[in-house]
Amino acid sequence: NYIPRKRIFPRPDPDRPGRHSSQASGAMRKAPFLAALILVIAGGTAAYSQDYRTFRSERAGIQEQTRWRIGPLRISPALRFYNLGYDSNVYFRQAGGEPQSDYTGIMSPEVRFYWLAGHSLILSFLENPEYVYYRSQKDLRSFTNSFTPAFRWLLFNRFSLSGDYHYQHRTRRGSSEFVRLVDDTREGYRASFFVETPRETALGFTGLVDDIRYTDVETPGGVYSLAQSLNHEERSGTLEFYYRLISEGDFFVNAGYSEYEFQHAASSWRDAYSYQAYSGIRFPFAGRARGRISFGYKKFVPRTAGRKGFSGLVADTQMEFRLNRFNFRAGYIRDNRFSIYSDMYYFIEDRLDAGISFYPFSSLRLDYDFRQGRLDYPEAWTLAQPDGGVRMVKRKDSQRSHAIGLTIRLFGNTGLGIQYSSFEWRSDLPGYTIQRHMVGANLSYEF
Repeated sequence: NYIPRKRIFPRPDPDRPGRHSSQASGAMRKAPFLAALILVIAGGTAAYSQDYRTFRSERAGIQEQTRWRIGPLRISPALRFYNLGYDSNVYFRQAGGEPQSDYTGIMSPEVRFYWLAGHSLILSFLENPEYVYYRSQKDLRSFTNSFTPAFRWLLFNRFSLSGDYHYQHRTRRGSSEFVRLVDDTREGYRASFFVETPRETALGFTGLVDDIRYTDVETPGGVYSLAQSLNHEERSGTLEFYYRLISEGDFFVNAGYSEYEFQHAASSWRDAYSYQAYSGIRFPFAGRARGRISFGYKKFVPRTAGRKGFSGLVADTQMEFRLNRFNFRAGYIRDNRFSIYSDMYYFIEDRLDAGISFYPFSSLRLDYDFRQGRLDYPEAWTLAQPDGGVRMVKRKDSQRSHAIGLTIRLFGNTGLGIQYSSFEWRSDLPGYTIQRHMVGANLSYEF
């Protein structure tokens, strides 16, 4: 869906350094143009959980923000690059392991096409190639491409039907647990059906089927083990409700069921299902306060007897608040995620973010961001001892990052920034410490 707002938390992320500079102001949330065949072949939804926009809101946003036109097509291009600079530890090697430094950068142009067919149909298409560059470590260079055809159809001025096919291929750390780059591919469909009112209240259902695959780009000999451990299919259905409280802001509740089925027989013990429910408030996407407060409950149930499940608090809260020359940021993320280690099931991630920006002049912005995360493994690790015995260890990892930067306005909301960030990863496992420092330039559309 189109979301007429600046990206929440546009700040450096150790999982993908320099991410804060990426998206154009008023960027479109869900993809692009394709001909009427999409109505037959696309089966997904243009709505993400907690980010649903009504048909009228999306159509109005497209009309207001897309300036380029070719015939019936509306075009929204963006040129993005991240972290064009120096990385002190490209392989995330542990302290004492001779970290390898290099000069690197990510180029990611993006084009979105829209066709507003009458007042009741939106066809769209997203094209987003991406190139990852390393000067010395040539084996780490990669070119990937992502695309998404989608549609939205308004029936009888009240019923919104939407769908998409998405193919998302990136070279990145697949989650906070990854210590190396991987080819991360997510391919699947979304479909949704909602009842909408003129007051922007919406009630509906979203279905999702995703095939998730990983390939190790740093150690080709380990390709099979990584794919064997993590490749799986996710199927989910979610009932969603949104009620307009204030202008451009909503109270929401959603509840759903998900299934996880692993591709390789050796990892079938990871098969599971879960129930989850979230509730919260989405604030206006333009104005003094932006973002959402979202907390919920999740019950994760393994299908293999004897494996420990998860139940408890989950959260996806991200907020920004502008006060005069200052912009304050805060966020909290909590969820369980499948582990990359073949003998570990999952880990619970708790992550707290905080940041502040100061505008001393209309053409200059100063930024500071802090992140503190914890990875908690509910099942014990088995460690071999020098005497030939074994010891059981309950592993907990901590991750901390600091980032400072400045951005100079070039024109409009476009600015050129430079940032320094430091990242540290410590674990209860003996000798497991990773440190990383980065300096990079970024193009920002969110001044």
